[in-house]
Amino acid sequence: MAPGALVNALRRRAATPCRWGVETRGGSSQLVCVDRRDKRRPRVVEALRCGDLTAEARRFADADTTLLLQADEYALQWIDAPAVDDAELNDALRWAVREHIDWDPTEVAVAGYRLPASAGGRALALAAAAPRERIRAHVGAWSHAARRRLSIDVPEHALRNLLWLASGPDCAGLLHVGPEASHLIVARAGALESRRRFALDYAALADADAQALEPFLLDLQRTFDAHQRLAGGKELQRLWITGVGDVGLLARRIAEGLQICCEALALSELIDWHARLPLHDVSAGLDFTYALGAALR
Repeated sequence: MAPGALVNALRRRAATPCRWGVETRGGSSQLVCVDRRDKRRPRVVEALRCGDLTAEARRFADADTTLLLQADEYALQWIDAPAVDDAELNDALRWAVREHIDWDPTEVAVAGYRLPASAGGRALALAAAAPRERIRAHVGAWSHAARRRLSIDVPEHALRNLLWLASGPDCAGLLHVGPEASHLIVARAGALESRRRFALDYAALADADAQALEPFLLDLQRTFDAHQRLAGGKELQRLWITGVGDVGLLARRIAEGLQICCEALALSELIDWHARLPLHDVSAGLDFTYALGAALR
């Protein structure tokens, strides 16, 4: 799978059987621990929500952890791949994205990777950028022992990891419909090729009549069309829907509106969930989807 980490805090040590995924949202953090010994079927052994990550530091000292940046802490940019060796790619990407970011390029951490070859022959790369100040703040909040196993990534790669479980290297999309908003990604061969955020939660989409749903469907179609142009004509083979509520209903409505292959993604069929808390609980505001994807890195 294509590399996903934006920044590795320090050099990694030998892998441990478990990895934590951490997503911070709305003043609290969602944490998921995945036992990785069975590569074919991940096993979730713990899920919890906490207000202060430092109080849970002991959990991370002896396990690999992936922490997800929040939406306003990073930027993603697809650009023509610089003609440099892989060892020089990140430095070249930092120079290439300077006109596309709002931060001082000398104070930004940049990492990325090349996208799979497209039919049109255009060589592209994805660059992820984040202010070093924010990276230092995140790393500094962790104990010294935990920092040694800490990696920092973006939510889109967490969704990509879940999409890989369902579609492998195929060109496919994943729409996550959460309790506060929705998030679409398209990936191919493990590489993130498109993303879009929607200020629509599950309730808004589930309750929308055909007329109200039409603008959302048009935005989805525009995103797929833009991806097809970016990928040199590569068509989306399947759109998976996951999230809170009856995503099967949403999948049917989207399939009817766009005439594409659209299915509900039942994560329970791909992972073993043995945590006390459920994957989703709308009444409690729980949604461990991103933390789960981060733990699958």
